[in-house]
Parts: sequence; C-alpha cells; structure tokens
Amino acid sequence: MPYLTYTDATGQHHRFAIRKKLSTIGRSKSNDLAVDDAKMAPQHAHILSDGGTLMLSSLDPKAALVVNGRARRNYELRDGDILSLGDTEFTFDGRQEEAKIVESPGPPRPRKRAAPADDANIERLFRFSEKLLAGQPLGTLFKTLLDSVIAATGADKGFLLVLRDGEMSITFT
Repeated sequence: MPYLTYTDATGQHHRFAIRKKLSTIGRSKSNDLAVDDAKMAPQHAHILSDGGTLMLSSLDPKAALVVNGRARRNYELRDGDILSLGDTEFTFDGRQEEAKIVESPGPPRPRKRAAPADDANIERLFRFSEKLLAGQPLGTLFKTLLDSVIAATGADKGFLLVLRDGEMSITFT
C-alpha cells in the first residue's frame, strides 16, 4: 500500500497509508491527513488514486506545493518523491509492501453519504477542483459545481446560496 512518511514539529515520525480514492492533506482536522503546521493551508492538497496512479493536486492557489524541489500544481507521484507542504516534508513510498511503522491515527470522523462515491463522482470532483485552481470566473465555478452535484446525486435541479458583502443571493439550475 502506498504511503507518505513525515516527521512532525515535535520530532515524532508518522506514516499515512493512502487507502482511499481521494485523500486530503492540510492543517484542518477535517482532512484525512491533518498536520499541525502553521504554514500549511487548512485544505492544502489532495491525492487522487486512479487505476494505479496517484495524482497530487494543490487545493489552495496561495499554498506552496513543492515536489523534488520544484513548485507544482498537479503531479503524478512516484516512489521516493519528496513533497514539501508548508514547513513539513513528506516522502512518498509507492511500494505495495507494508512497512513496520506505527501508523499515525487520523482524526475520528463519523461519515454519512447521500450518494455512493463511485469513480464518476470522484472524477466530477476532480474536474471541479481543476477549474477552481485554474481561477475560472465565479459564475463558471458555480455552474460547474451545481452540475456536478446534480449529476452525483441524481437530482433534477439544484441551487446555491451565495453570501457576498452581507447580501444573500440564490444561484440555481
């Protein structure tokens, strides 16, 4: 199983096994891999597992994502890659064998899903995150988000409540 290893600010070593199709990394405890690093964005990056390849993508345009010394927005991970997110350095191990290191426990989170997470839904989320990272106009982002949620849930219609400068508006399709 592929995994990331890192050493936290206290010097403790951690290993995070990449088991899910989509794993998030950041400072927020809501991430699959939550790291106590003040220079890391709350939702810094995600790793998308797609048929044997693992794609690392930045989720915050202001957050640095450095792989093997080069700034990246998206990167297909390879065994031995060195990743820098905030002040934390990770090493990617893509081997399928299990190492004998104690795993870092993730935050406990009960999860409920309205719709099953299938490959098509993961792909929609990934395409939306690409548009978000590309700095698309807000209207385009809203339309893409609504279309993705409607397709993922099987709904006929959808809407977003938008709060701008204290004023609420509704965007719908």
